[in-house]
Amino acid sequence: MKRSWTAFVLTVVLLALGGWHDPSEGQQGAPEARKYITPREIPIDYVKREQQAPALIREKLAVLRRGIAVNKRRFTVGYTAALDFDLKVIAGLTVPPNLAEHVKEQNRLAANYLVKLWVPPPCSANAESFDWRAAFGATPVKDQGPCGSCWAFASHGAFEGSWRLVNHEIVNSSEQDTLDCSGKASCDGGWWVFPYLIDRGSATEADYRYRHAKKSCRQDVARPYRAEMWGYVESVDVGKRSHVDALKRALCRFGPLAVTVNATDAFHAYTGGVFDEFAPGEVNHGVALIGWDDNRQSWLIKNSWGAGWGETGSHGKERGYMWIAYGCNKVGAHAAWVAAKPNRPAGAEPNEAAVFEHPNYAGKSLTYEIRPGMCQRIEPEIGKAKMNDRLTSVRVGSGVGAMLFEHRNYAGPHLLLSESRNDLRPHYINDRVSSLIVYPRSLSGPIGVWLIGSKSEFYPVGEACRRADYPRLVYSDNAGKLYISGPMEVTVYEHPDFKGASAVFTAGDTGSHYDLPGNLSRKVSSLRVKWVGGTRPVR
Repeated sequence: MKRSWTAFVLTVVLLALGGWHDPSEGQQGAPEARKYITPREIPIDYVKREQQAPALIREKLAVLRRGIAVNKRRFTVGYTAALDFDLKVIAGLTVPPNLAEHVKEQNRLAANYLVKLWVPPPCSANAESFDWRAAFGATPVKDQGPCGSCWAFASHGAFEGSWRLVNHEIVNSSEQDTLDCSGKASCDGGWWVFPYLIDRGSATEADYRYRHAKKSCRQDVARPYRAEMWGYVESVDVGKRSHVDALKRALCRFGPLAVTVNATDAFHAYTGGVFDEFAPGEVNHGVALIGWDDNRQSWLIKNSWGAGWGETGSHGKERGYMWIAYGCNKVGAHAAWVAAKPNRPAGAEPNEAAVFEHPNYAGKSLTYEIRPGMCQRIEPEIGKAKMNDRLTSVRVGSGVGAMLFEHRNYAGPHLLLSESRNDLRPHYINDRVSSLIVYPRSLSGPIGVWLIGSKSEFYPVGEACRRADYPRLVYSDNAGKLYISGPMEVTVYEHPDFKGASAVFTAGDTGSHYDLPGNLSRKVSSLRVKWVGGTRPVR
């Protein structure tokens, strides 16, 4: 019996609203019985699937195609494997409250890191096109299954790309690890999960396979892949030229980006061309941005719905990608980058020292390097990375030494290291290190001034070894002796802010010891250090 016109109109309305699907799918198997969006071991032929599709699926596609024709769109739709699942189930992005404040705070935390970050970019933001797959390689398209975990797959897509850029290695990290263990998201939705990748890292996909549902967190696996920092691409005018340029620069600097998009019925059924729907509505789905093409005026995105959806890729018959017009459906809003932690299996590089939270170079870590133009690296407060008083082992590169201090600002008991130590407990400084200095091995120690009294305090000359001012000393009125560790002129003052009685001391290349004059002994409250050597010791 033919369907009545009223019933047909009602069907069209329901389909247009999204969130409805027919539970039958012919020869492909019922969706509730499938573990993945794209059935395993079944070739996806869009045309053949549509010929065998339920009537309501064919009607839905007919409605979409009429809209494409009327609006002269550049993309095609068909019976994708994703259409067997409710869009609300597989588009599981949840935008956090107070996002603007969150973006501001995260980028504030990332600002200092970005000053020091330098990785050879894989592309130029001025190029007409770029495809991460062709340029550097990437893991295959993944399949999130009937779980709203797109947030995890987009996050890992960006992370794996950064790892490839930083460590020159293609890795397959575990979204299931993140889904089970991050604690802040589920199959019902989530947001970028980079904090978990920084704090705990990720297991390999082989060790922690995807299960298409949230399970109990496994503690019995290694997590060799870690991130160092992450942030947002700052641009408010989505789709405007400034936004496009900002995303291109970020893509070249950091690798693939985790981006948001408004996934609609047309997006759900996309099979090729340039997706240019420009539908209103808020973002609800996370994908990885991996390239662009100015000739098409579009981005290349990698989805997580398997190879039964999307455009045929540049690698033969592989699907799972989309060309989407710049700014279409808010693509790129809230874009986020992540920086992978450099993988150094042999330990620190010659010009680096790395400190670790646990013995035997395990757990959370921080790396400090001596770059060209820097005579030493100073760190007055390890606590800013939640490592204060938790440092237990140290790797020291062959070209540097390190001095560890029990207290902040280079005060208290200290330990000089010219080689790695896998356990600091025998040195009685374990879990007490709060500041450190890394210096070139060509020097006998850090460059600066020691004030020696009932306690010893060190005041470094600075990372460029030019000069340094200390208007208010940590332990005022305590020092009776002075040791200058290199060619410097040091002026000590009786009062804070370089006031009161003063005395000047000048040391040569090998440094010198001095007794403070009687009128300043145990009365020094500020000091000024000036480098007077000919050539600063830089690496």
